[in-house]
Amino acid sequence: MFLRKNGKVQVLQRLLGHGDIQTTMRYVHLVEGEIDEQMQLMNDF
Repeated sequence: MFLRKNGKVQVLQRLLGHGDIQTTMRYVHLVEGEIDEQMQLMNDF
């Protein structure tokens, strides 16, 4: 939800206590994947 509301990845990293940004980036990829799925819905029309 944090990323969906335009939260910054660096802030999320600190909130989650991740020492490595790559760990946090997993969450970014999940959100980006959801965007791709939603865009695909538009192509189905």
